[in-house]
Amino acid sequence: MTKHKASTSGGSGTQEDTEHGSCTPRVLRSGTSRVTQNTLTTAQQISTESHNEASSHYDLRLDKDQDFILNLARPLDPERQNIAEKIIETAAQFMESYFDTVPSSLRQSVEGMDVSDESHPDSPMLQLNTSTDPGAFIEYVALIIQEKLNSLTGPSSSNGLGCRLVLPSTKIDYNPPDANDSMRIDMGLTRANINDPIDADRGQVSYYELLAVLEAKLKGDGNGFSDASLQLDIYTRQLYQQQHNLRVAWGVTVSGTHVRVGHFGPDRAKSSYLMDVSKPEGRHSFIEILVNWSLCEEFQLGRDPTMKYLDDLKCWQIACPGEAGCMGEGAVVQDYYFTTVSCQADRVFGRHTRYFFTTDARPTGVISATNPLIPTVVIKDTWAFSKRNAADDARDEVRSLIKIKE
Repeated sequence: MTKHKASTSGGSGTQEDTEHGSCTPRVLRSGTSRVTQNTLTTAQQISTESHNEASSHYDLRLDKDQDFILNLARPLDPERQNIAEKIIETAAQFMESYFDTVPSSLRQSVEGMDVSDESHPDSPMLQLNTSTDPGAFIEYVALIIQEKLNSLTGPSSSNGLGCRLVLPSTKIDYNPPDANDSMRIDMGLTRANINDPIDADRGQVSYYELLAVLEAKLKGDGNGFSDASLQLDIYTRQLYQQQHNLRVAWGVTVSGTHVRVGHFGPDRAKSSYLMDVSKPEGRHSFIEILVNWSLCEEFQLGRDPTMKYLDDLKCWQIACPGEAGCMGEGAVVQDYYFTTVSCQADRVFGRHTRYFFTTDARPTGVISATNPLIPTVVIKDTWAFSKRNAADDARDEVRSLIKIKE
């Protein structure tokens, strides 16, 4: 992602109202029934347009059955990679030990079947029907990751590795509190510290907090996958709107016992091969991606390493390039801070151009109504258009802005 300081201003910015896209009719103060009806009609049109766009993406921009998708989250650090491989094998063995206690005739038909093992009182009940409770599978893997990682490195060392747990939202089939429409996601996957309790109430996780959205359908045929993929496309737009440091997005579709992992890049979406969790090899593959998500680097999860939220100050920080317009080795870097976004990312593919009202002065205290951040710089944040040398590419926007300024 390329960032460039577009202009300066001595005034302060204000947060814009971004309520567009709501599918719920609002009672407006101007208040005639016609106004409310028009609002609903507009919302319905937006919803229809989003669905039509998602259908187009499914037909034209989705590459299915891509073998390499799971490797995108494989830890790059040799130490983490070695730990991940050990945890994957341990989790797969533990998982199969549960299935070995079930008659083979039942294992072939897992619809509605629950399995628990009283000899493992600390383990959550494993529900094999992933279409109704994929969260149980994910929590079970998270428990093994937590225990195995601590046994290999110790609790303090596992925290120091910067690893995380991937856990499902406690609430299912819900509308995230920061959504700008009324669509309900089936389940959100969020992160937790490696030693957080697995059974903590995570409630309705917001889009801002989500690592990925999981969309599940009971039918295990191709229609189930296509329906889930369309909805995942719409939810991914919300992820980009709420997570300003998101460069690429992950998602999970479940149709019957068939699981696929999706990866949304800047111009195309790619889906993994089918993982049938009613079979050992399918369970192993799903365990692999969950473990890798827990141990990989932040940028592999799609986060921009030059942008982060500062919890202690309640604001965002962006590391911007100097006048050369690049972030290469030896480049001059300036940090900027913001709370206000004038223009959010509004699409799944293409340029995620946003405008931030920022200041280069680091806040001295927590940003609040009584201690507001006063913007002095407007930053336009956009993806590079071409892989060609920027100096020779007239389409490179950052280079064009520098030329205009000069």
